[in-house]
Amino acid sequence: MAAPIWKDYYFSLGTGDSVNYNVKIDGTTIYSGKAYKRPGESTIRVKINDIIADYFQRNIPAFLGDYDSCTENLCKVVAQVVTPADSFDETFINDWSYENTGSAFFGTSAPIDGWISPNQHLLYSDNGSAEAEFLLTYSDRHPDFQPWEGPGQGSFNDDFLISGTEETFTIKGVGEMQIYSLYLAQFEPNLAAVQVAGKSWRMWPGCAQYALHYINAFGGWDSFLIRGNTKVSDSVKHYERTGDYSNDLPQNRGRETYVNEVTRKFVFHTGMLTEAQSSRMHHLLKSTWVYVEDLASGDFFPVVLTGSTFEYKTYRNNGNKLIEYAIEAELSQERIRR
Repeated sequence: MAAPIWKDYYFSLGTGDSVNYNVKIDGTTIYSGKAYKRPGESTIRVKINDIIADYFQRNIPAFLGDYDSCTENLCKVVAQVVTPADSFDETFINDWSYENTGSAFFGTSAPIDGWISPNQHLLYSDNGSAEAEFLLTYSDRHPDFQPWEGPGQGSFNDDFLISGTEETFTIKGVGEMQIYSLYLAQFEPNLAAVQVAGKSWRMWPGCAQYALHYINAFGGWDSFLIRGNTKVSDSVKHYERTGDYSNDLPQNRGRETYVNEVTRKFVFHTGMLTEAQSSRMHHLLKSTWVYVEDLASGDFFPVVLTGSTFEYKTYRNNGNKLIEYAIEAELSQERIRR
């Protein structure tokens, strides 16, 4: 089983007092050093997590395609530690969850609340299947549904359908880790729910303009529909110059703005969440790689999250009120006005 990058991992390099070693990725040496045996220990041990962490690549999912293969250096890095006498290999995955999941680890997707909109892309990641089989449910009324709360949960009940049909939509992968992008608008307009590998989503009955796509704490991609209000604003930094002028004419200027730097800001309100859903918000609010999908225009654009505090909200610590988050973000592209 691959090692999560957050957890310290030690290579034992022999019983001598010291040893020279190299760290290689794809046959290329990325680090050379000399390790010494610590007092009181029987072997030389080295930890290379910090070195390896810099070699995980961030990717942009195929929003208009079927899948991206999560290949070498994307969601995992195979590191080789070489000494004059031996070599050691280990596979690291881009997992920053700080969760000791061990053998219970069930994949790289952790959807927050199981809501989708009919014109969004739905991103889903897994950790090694050759294909993803999506169960699509169509109906005139949403089926009775229990949002996903963990592996193996989430259910559909046809007893609650006025009329309903199901079909299976399969996306072929190439093994290894996969990032699947399912464009929901390609299916029938009465699509009511989607299920894959024990994870379930249902169609939000209200209006929504934005969906966020992000790398979660496990290193996979997920999507989150913004069901609450969104506030968009621009902060403007003015650059001015002054000059000699005559005030005998009213149109003459003593000051002028020669450029404005514009920062587009967003405040996304999540909509109401359960305590279980709230406990998964850290996957989004601590993410370092987030894209916004404008469901009205079909545009995608990158943002950085700017909130400095994440609160683990429960009904009780929230003053016995329903739980909602305000997600603060800024467009990660420069805009100017001359």
